[in-house]
Amino acid sequence: MAEAQSFELLKNKRKSLRTAVTKVVNELEAELSNSDLNVDRLSELVEIICIKFEPLTLVDQQMEPLFKPEEFDTEFEITEKYREKVLLWQFRAKKKINEFSKTPVTSPSLQTTLSQSQDEHFWNSDNIHIKVPKYHFTRFYGDDASKCPFLLAAVLNHHFKQAPEHLEKAAEKLKDSMHVDNCVASVDFAEELESFQRDSTELLALGKFDLRGWRHSDIESNFDFQDNQQKSDPQEIQVLGLTWNV
Repeated sequence: MAEAQSFELLKNKRKSLRTAVTKVVNELEAELSNSDLNVDRLSELVEIICIKFEPLTLVDQQMEPLFKPEEFDTEFEITEKYREKVLLWQFRAKKKINEFSKTPVTSPSLQTTLSQSQDEHFWNSDNIHIKVPKYHFTRFYGDDASKCPFLLAAVLNHHFKQAPEHLEKAAEKLKDSMHVDNCVASVDFAEELESFQRDSTELLALGKFDLRGWRHSDIESNFDFQDNQQKSDPQEIQVLGLTWNV
């Protein structure tokens, strides 16, 4: 009983809101057809329609789960057509304002992009299923990865999460130290440096990554690096545009 009353209240509220929005749309249409166009008034109407359309969108969202299955398609179609009508007149008004304005319109209320509630309208319903295309990258090469840093980061994070138990410490350190395809980290002891290099190389090798080009500041060490020997004279190298003395 309470649910039925709530549904009726929402229907009445939606009716009132639609009436208010329709009134503004009609005024907007009349202003656009006026030979003596008032751009300021047109801007005001666009602002008003944005304000009034927002609560109507929220009411539509609240009503969605209350519709019977056989009613949903019809209600969805009606609501979508009404929404398209409002957005169409917003677009036409913006276009006309741009024609009369010396500078581009930057006000959010005059842009045709949807607000968050409008953008999410109908998308939170369990009754709607949309098939989204899926793109699958089979492998990465160096050049391609450098052009897609966000994809590279996703792949690296995946391998860090899949790290074997004995490499989890190295995975955590790498996760906090990676910058695109460079790793900048610090350790306290030579033994820790040796362990970090060995474990990091092993971990990324599991994902077919070749972690190489190790450089470090001068520390006392009794081991050799695979591709870098200890050097007594400091050298300058560039990492992410910054100069490091090692």
